[in-house]
Amino acid sequence: MASVSNHGNSIVIEDDSQFQQQLNQAGNRLVVVDFNASWCGPCRMMAPVFSNLSVKYSAAVFLTVDVEKCQSVDPKRVATGRSWDCFEQLLDNPREVFMDVSQLLLRFASNIINNPDNPKYRAIKVSNKIFQSRLLPVNGAVECLFTMGFKERGDQLVCPQGESLEKMLILQDALNDERSRHGTAQELEPTPTPAPVNQPQSNGPSCAQPTIVSSPAANPSDKERDFLLRLHSSLRHVLLYEDKDLQRRAREMIPLAELEKRAKEASERTKQGGDGTFFKWVDKPSCPSCGSLTFAIGVVPPTPEEMAWGAGNVERFEARHILDWTDHVWTEVYSEAQQRWLHCDSCENACDKPLLYEAGWGKRLSYIIAFSHEQVLDVTWRYSAKHDEVKKARNLVSEAWLVETLNRMTEEHQRNLSEARRKALAERQVKELVEFFTIKSVRHDELQGRVSGSLAWRLLRGETKQQADEEKHEPYIYKPTDEEIKEKRLRLCFNCVTNKYFRGYDRELDLSGWQSRVASFSSITRKVERDWKMVYLARTETASTGHITWQIDLNSCDLVIDSVTIIARSDTFQTGRVDWKLSGDEENQVEMLSGGQESTITSVLSGSKTLKLTATISGGKGDVAWQHAQIFRQSFTSQSEYPLDILVSMKEPSRDTHL
Repeated sequence: MASVSNHGNSIVIEDDSQFQQQLNQAGNRLVVVDFNASWCGPCRMMAPVFSNLSVKYSAAVFLTVDVEKCQSVDPKRVATGRSWDCFEQLLDNPREVFMDVSQLLLRFASNIINNPDNPKYRAIKVSNKIFQSRLLPVNGAVECLFTMGFKERGDQLVCPQGESLEKMLILQDALNDERSRHGTAQELEPTPTPAPVNQPQSNGPSCAQPTIVSSPAANPSDKERDFLLRLHSSLRHVLLYEDKDLQRRAREMIPLAELEKRAKEASERTKQGGDGTFFKWVDKPSCPSCGSLTFAIGVVPPTPEEMAWGAGNVERFEARHILDWTDHVWTEVYSEAQQRWLHCDSCENACDKPLLYEAGWGKRLSYIIAFSHEQVLDVTWRYSAKHDEVKKARNLVSEAWLVETLNRMTEEHQRNLSEARRKALAERQVKELVEFFTIKSVRHDELQGRVSGSLAWRLLRGETKQQADEEKHEPYIYKPTDEEIKEKRLRLCFNCVTNKYFRGYDRELDLSGWQSRVASFSSITRKVERDWKMVYLARTETASTGHITWQIDLNSCDLVIDSVTIIARSDTFQTGRVDWKLSGDEENQVEMLSGGQESTITSVLSGSKTLKLTATISGGKGDVAWQHAQIFRQSFTSQSEYPLDILVSMKEPSRDTHL
């Protein structure tokens, strides 16, 4: 409880839960806290002074905390800055690491505070060796920079001009205060030489910050410490997702009132839904992304919150955080149906495409580590088809050291698991190891270049490989079947939403994949806009022009083309351009199509044995010029429409009656 007694205007805090409440209520007002104990002589001497101050300075909030009744309130947390999450994360690091990184942070802060108008002190290159080796791997270091006011801007962290320096000053005071508790800065001044061999050693694995040396050939112990530090940093990151307090705070950000209002409105509408127009019976709902039927993946006991809403059993997903040692992260999700871990990269909209980075992006891989609250595993071999090259690149630490270290970290996090759970995880790991022994073949859908990030950034990194290896594409030529010859009609259709070709009047499925039925293509990609719920074909971002051609050949039968009815839709914006060309055997058998919604009926190809339809895509303005010329643009709901629809009517060739 909170009370006002003979303490003047000071509020006496006698309950842990009330302390944070009073801080929150104070808002921007100054808060002065006296941690008091009845048995403490100095505290009794200070009490009347504190009481008088609370009366004299009534604009401030004075709190008297009874430390015997509020034992979970840490006086150190009250100091502004020390209570920030980034500072607490920084304190979780070993003393040597904290002293090193705090000195760097203080240097950044001092430069800006002392030279606020000098732009060179307000930018930190992410590629800088000091940032990469001494800041980035340290828990809480980058978070402190963000708290100071730095923001991401391209390949730099920048503290914008005009940004308030208040938080930077507060954090500067907190860092200086903590450093004074640990000793002077001179004691741990970084040097350009490796750490001495006889430095104090802890009983467990060393997490000390490695020393930065000018020579790239650091000794093995330095590399191992660096490697271990990054492992621990990534593991701490993963454990944040298991933090109940963080989960609670995340739920607090959800607009529950708005969602409840919508739910109430929806429930009102259901009262008029008995005629079947509002709802219908669902057994297995369709996946909103692929349209396939969904199925249960197993259940777990509900949380108290879920029970409050009537949940008896809750579906679960097991996930792992995957760190590519170069510079990328993604997720793995365990599939109960397939009894294996699936690669999932939300940034690239990719699932179960493990060779995407090596084959599609052209990355040179070395170490890829999986982190969860139960395991830390080396999963590099799932993501490579070039095992020999990867082995040569794995030179930071010995393989024996890596195996031993990961096993030790896994054992530490499985101590509190049941024997049954540990056994299940061990069986999974054996299956994974068997999978790793098999070198995979690259699938066609794993050849796409990177789609996340700006084009300039991807070009700089060399990760813009085209979505298909055009040189390996096998041309497809449509030829009439016996049934089509008999009916003298050949029809083909394409739906861009389902990405499938259909054939015949009944539109029977022919084959999936826009490339599968084209004669040739160059610099063409299929773009899915999930925000606008649209899909289309366009040229690749780096190309000025794209081409795609479909072809029909009647040389396998005694018929020729009589007429063609065709829909080939396109959309252009700004200065984008799509040129449709329909051509036959002869040079004069050519017709340019408009790309409109209506079908075109033409006899210009009459008597020809072949048909070619080519779209040339070009034009547009700015960084998204490629987006200004599109073919087959459709909304996600247009699964029964065909922006490409070609009907060829055939006839017997005319006979030459002249001698």
